[in-house]
Amino acid sequence: MHSALEMPEGVVTLEGHKRLTMMDSRTNQMDEDGVVHRDDTVGEDSKLESWNIGPGITYQRFSRMFDIVMMGTVSPIDDQSLELRFNFSLPKRAERPAQALHRGLYEGD
Repeated sequence: MHSALEMPEGVVTLEGHKRLTMMDSRTNQMDEDGVVHRDDTVGEDSKLESWNIGPGITYQRFSRMFDIVMMGTVSPIDDQSLELRFNFSLPKRAERPAQALHRGLYEGD
């Protein structure tokens, strides 16, 4: 998934209207300049924490060289459509590696 080197190990916990997913995986290594190494022999550990709170809010934290936090909000528009918004937060020093990570995850392969 998303260029992971192996199938992630995960645990899902349900608690009323909340769902928590914790996943550990091995991904392609990214250096401090934001270069993602596509060599399958060079990897690093990564962690995903995903909270779903009812039908309207999601929270994900991607931990790797730095943390990226994503909040997703779902707003119903009518009985046939909804609006889904994503907001990202990351440390200023991580902008360049984050751009490379995005390319690696969504524009690679």
